Amino acid sequence: MSDETTAVEGQAVAEGEGTRRRVKTYQPPDLRLRRYGVAITNAAGDPEILAALAVYNYDDKRMAEGKQLYDAVLSHIAGQAKEYGEQLEASAAMQKAWDVGGAPYGKSLRVARLALGEDADAQEALVLRGPRGESISRWIRDAATFYQNVLASPKFLNAMAGFGYTTEKLKEEQGLICALAEADSRHKKEKGEAQTATKTRDAKIAELDDWMSKFYEIARISIGDKQQWLEKLGMYQAS
Repeated sequence: MSDETTAVEGQAVAEGEGTRRRVKTYQPPDLRLRRYGVAITNAAGDPEILAALAVYNYDDKRMAEGKQLYDAVLSHIAGQAKEYGEQLEASAAMQKAWDVGGAPYGKSLRVARLALGEDADAQEALVLRGPRGESISRWIRDAATFYQNVLASPKFLNAMAGFGYTTEKLKEEQGLICALAEADSRHKKEKGEAQTATKTRDAKIAELDDWMSKFYEIARISIGDKQQWLEKLGMYQAS
C-alpha cells in the first residue's frame, strides 16, 4: 500500500451545546481500510441506517458496489505483496548467480589479456580492452561474448591452454554466465511485474478513497447527529 496518509473524512465533533465542527482525520492506509470495511459492512447490515442512506440512492445495490470495490482493493494488495515477494526472491537468486559466476570470468579475462593481449583479433573478439560494462546487462554481454568466441577459436583455446585453461573449464564458466543471464532476465521480469502491480493497487485504493469520501459525506447528511449510528460507521469522535 501507499506510504502516504490520506484524509478520509471530515468528522463531526461535539463542541459546546448544540454546535458541531468538522475536523480532518488523517490515517495510515491499513487503518483507513479497516475503517472502510467496518463502515461498508455496518451500513449495509443495519436496516435503519440503510434506509436513511437509500434516500440518497445509497441502497443495497450502491453499497454492494462499495463492498465489491473494497474487496478488489484487498485482492490487489495481496497480489502486489505476492509480486514483491517474487521480486525479492529473483533478486536474491541473481545475487547468488553473480557471486558464483562473476569471479571466474574476472580471472579468465585477466589471463586472456596476458595470453592474447598482443593479438588484435582476440582484443576485439574477446572484448579484452577497457573496463567491463557499468550495468549488469553490459557486463553479462561482454562475458558471454568472451566465452562464445574463445571456445569457437582453436587459436584462442591453444593460447589459454598455455595457462591451464582447458576447453572443459571454459565451458563450465560459460555455463555460469548463462545462469547469471537467466537470473538477470527473471529479476527484470519480476521487477516489472511488481511495479505494475503496485501502480494498479494504488490506483484501486485511490478509487476506493474517492468512493468512501462521497459515502461519508452522504452519511453525514442522512444520519445527522445520531451518535450511535455514527459510532457504528466509525465516524463519531468525542470532543
